[in-house]
Amino acid sequence: MPEQNAHKFIITIDGPAASGKGTAAHLLSREYELLNLDSGACYRAVAWLGIEHDVPIDENHIDELLDLLEKNPLKLLPNTEMTGPKCFVLVGDADITSLIRTPEVGNAASIVGAYPEIRKVVREHERRIVESHKAGVIVEGRDSGTVVFPEAEIKFFLTAAPEVRARRRYEEYIVSGKEIPFENVLAEIVERDERDTSREYSALRIPVDAIVVDSTDYTVEQTHAELRKYIDKKLKEMGVLTS
Repeated sequence: MPEQNAHKFIITIDGPAASGKGTAAHLLSREYELLNLDSGACYRAVAWLGIEHDVPIDENHIDELLDLLEKNPLKLLPNTEMTGPKCFVLVGDADITSLIRTPEVGNAASIVGAYPEIRKVVREHERRIVESHKAGVIVEGRDSGTVVFPEAEIKFFLTAAPEVRARRRYEEYIVSGKEIPFENVLAEIVERDERDTSREYSALRIPVDAIVVDSTDYTVEQTHAELRKYIDKKLKEMGVLTS
């Protein structure tokens, strides 16, 4: 492990669905001993609450969704093991980590994430997590470097061709036992891209000072190495890495 001083820093990894940002954050957070803050999981949790309590995911029921979130506080707990989920997601005392990774919840989360009122509450939650963490965090999401943590020292925007991202998501579904036609997964990816980039509030954008990495032709290992190269360079400049 690289030696670090007590400096508290933030790394953001933004990008579209299935661009590999989750895997990258998962690996890097363990390597650098940082908290992996999965902002997408926060919105999935809100969406799951709505679905579980039969609250329609639309703008007419935002207050009900926020009420559910208030009654079932959201918690993200770090997973320090190299295997398993990036982090554990709880609402109230219920661990819903394995329940939020479905196409239904994913699509609902994309809709939920378009509502300013909900994004405001989730953003406040994310900033509290960072403030309470001793060392630093790696935050993954759609607007982590543009809206939530514009002050982050290191910002990445990770992307890949839609077909490649759809293939990755399709393979994830297969591994988890879900049989969904590839064409449906590709349509889901294209639809989410359109929704995420065209919404009025906190749309998916490349931070002006971000390092853009296109992982279309990269393996997981190559993507990890590329991001690690920039992180080590930046941390040495900051004096955070001493070796």
